[in-house]
Amino acid sequence: MTKKQQLLFLFLGFTLIGVKAQSPDDTTLTRLLREVEVRAVHPSTRMQTTPTQVLTSEQIERLNALQASDALKQIAGVQVKDYGGIGGLKTVSIRNLGANYTTVAYDGVAMSDYQTGQMDLGRFSLNNVENISVSIGENDELLQPARNLALGGIINIVSRSENQSPDFRAGLKAGSWQMVSPYLAYGTALSPTVSLHLFGEYLQSKGDYPFSLYGENRRRIHSETQHAQLESKLTGDFREQGRLEWKIYYYDSDRNLPSPVISYNPYAGETMQDHIGFSHLRYTREWQAISLEINAKISLSEMNYQHLLYPDYWNNFVQTEYYANATLLYQPTAQWSFAWANDGSYGNGVSQQNRLQPTRSEWCSALSGKYETPQLVIRASLLNQLNRLNGQHALKNHFSPSISLSVKPFKIVPARLRISYRNSWRMPTFADMYYPPMANTGLQPENAHQYNLGLTWLHRFNDWLPLLSASADAYYNRIENKIVTYAGQSLALWSVQNRDEVFIKGLDIHLLLHLQASRNCRAELKFSQTWQQALDQQARQIRYTPQSTTSAWANLIFPWFEINYNLLYCGERYYNETPSSDSLLPHYTEHGLSICRKWKLSKSSLRTSVECVNLTNEQYVVVRSYPMPGRAYRLNLNFIY
Repeated sequence: MTKKQQLLFLFLGFTLIGVKAQSPDDTTLTRLLREVEVRAVHPSTRMQTTPTQVLTSEQIERLNALQASDALKQIAGVQVKDYGGIGGLKTVSIRNLGANYTTVAYDGVAMSDYQTGQMDLGRFSLNNVENISVSIGENDELLQPARNLALGGIINIVSRSENQSPDFRAGLKAGSWQMVSPYLAYGTALSPTVSLHLFGEYLQSKGDYPFSLYGENRRRIHSETQHAQLESKLTGDFREQGRLEWKIYYYDSDRNLPSPVISYNPYAGETMQDHIGFSHLRYTREWQAISLEINAKISLSEMNYQHLLYPDYWNNFVQTEYYANATLLYQPTAQWSFAWANDGSYGNGVSQQNRLQPTRSEWCSALSGKYETPQLVIRASLLNQLNRLNGQHALKNHFSPSISLSVKPFKIVPARLRISYRNSWRMPTFADMYYPPMANTGLQPENAHQYNLGLTWLHRFNDWLPLLSASADAYYNRIENKIVTYAGQSLALWSVQNRDEVFIKGLDIHLLLHLQASRNCRAELKFSQTWQQALDQQARQIRYTPQSTTSAWANLIFPWFEINYNLLYCGERYYNETPSSDSLLPHYTEHGLSICRKWKLSKSSLRTSVECVNLTNEQYVVVRSYPMPGRAYRLNLNFIY
């Protein structure tokens, strides 16, 4: 039985267990009513000591976003590299530290990729997301795994919670270039203490969008993609005895890799299949002053790559990881709290083409503390990382300190000052060090120093202006032995190198405004601006670094419908380190518009929306020679029972 079949068998078996648990022993239908917990996410009056932004599921619905990468484009300080189309690779870099330097966590546990270290955010569906948070540095939560503190920033994707009463959701997205994506979700209580949540989504698209190159109208070819995502979560809330969650995730994709568009090379002939799955078990329990969290996770993934034009060029890469975590939180007083987190992981990768089987074992231990009052919040941590490659006796060892604080200087002024320093360290990936033609065994670990100075302001005025929030953060990053990774002639091939030092400085500005004209008429306005400069020791600009980016959205809600508008502007940047007109990529602006309507039925509701993405049909590229889609239309239907 293959790993793909094992993962499908495991998911289906878990699903059948949930269905069996709902079958009554007799013909009498019994419904158990339990207390209903209503949760809402709103801007907190307790400011974070480091820049943190949260997108709720309601906000994501209004962004004309199809994938998680689309939603993250609206976050200040986040740069998304998009290689075009639904099936193109999508990676995220926080403040230009690099995609390998960004932790992507799903339900609080970091995802891993030993092969490239880069997480493709195109494989995370937004239909099962409760919220997405982005923390630059480390967030203020102490009860979390040590691995979450290891890199320069963390993107935490939180899936939808279980429902205490039977809940059914179904939806369909259809749009340009033969894009169709249905999904189903079901949640119910199996007993007074156990609940089940199931989710499944399928997407397919031909992706043959038109574009313009050197004044010539052309059409994207070899960009077909299809993928399926299955999730199940079994939750047991045993109150004083703790809470247990068991999550199973499976993702399967079959896509053609869109090639760089060259005048005489329109066809790439490259295909890739991904089979990714994991099983995650979490246990949490609280006592009077002590909280405990334990995580255990097994991950399996397989990547099959083939070049149709060159049959001898292929690769099959299988990755396995075993991960365990235990975090203990102690709160002796209302002001003081301390945490000790320990993570252990072992992973290996098997490359069939190169007949290599590299292994990596890692132990992370973090000691954190926080002092919090209404006027002052101080957080500090010390992280130790031990790495061993291929069973070698020599260990790579590093201590990473961090400290941050948020202070409210004046009681009557709703403003806070935040200051932070953070040291981060990461090892090169398997692809960087072992796999020809990408091999570079001389790569050194990357060591980063992050400094941040910010001012935040939040105030609720009256019924007409319930919220006005603003923040400005100036930052400076210094990276030693920076590992620079970028695509070569193919999305499956990468060129990697060390830089002696890289210096990044910038400014992030974020504004959020809520207006309430009446009970049924309100508006939400958001604006983010980033200015950035990233230079190496020779004062050369790091490739693909725009000096200016802007994002904005406006949400207008009326009694019968709502209108959503979003904007994304990216300034000029160079695709290599030699500033010249030949290597300059022009700036671009993308607009999105949607009109939504909610229909209330007897015991259910229906939400319909019509979206227009890239309203002005802007012709642009994010990565050189990978044209982005022009104007596109989508129709969304979401049914909730």
